[in-house]
Amino acid sequence: MKTATLISYRVALVLCFITALDDLVSLVQPSLLASNPAIESARTWIGLGMSIYCLIALNRVLVTTFPVPRATIYVSVLIFLNIFGIALLEFGAPLSLSTVSLVALGLVRIVFGWELLRWRTPFGILSRVYALAMIVDGITLLSLLLLFFAVYFGAVLEVILGLIFFQVDKITRSPIPPSEVATA
Repeated sequence: MKTATLISYRVALVLCFITALDDLVSLVQPSLLASNPAIESARTWIGLGMSIYCLIALNRVLVTTFPVPRATIYVSVLIFLNIFGIALLEFGAPLSLSTVSLVALGLVRIVFGWELLRWRTPFGILSRVYALAMIVDGITLLSLLLLFFAVYFGAVLEVILGLIFFQVDKITRSPIPPSEVATA
């Protein structure tokens, strides 16, 4: 595997943990960030960029290393809905449109999590926990009443994704090809 690809997985690993930490800080100290709207907006867009990078890296793992059907479609829709939802909130769109965006994001997360449960990857329990957390996060987004918990599950998803990238780094350094590790 190319050195640049290995480095991009390591960058994704670090960004996943930073994004999770940022989510938790925004929950624990919301007044710290809300004091300056420009800082809050910049933090939102930077966090979105880090999450998108992690999703693209996950897609690269699922498509190139362990051929997984339809992964690119789900990841692309997740990226689009994340950008669309943040843009709606940032630019003051009507609440009903933002609600529709959250419900759509929740549905896609549930379906993607369900598909992840079916796919065979060498990450074992990590991929199962990630898929289940994705489903629960989708349910919290879909219900709207549990929306507050979506931030917690989002942070959990980022941490698990970081651990998956750690496993990818370990597997790609292994002398056994990744495709054989998946079937072993």
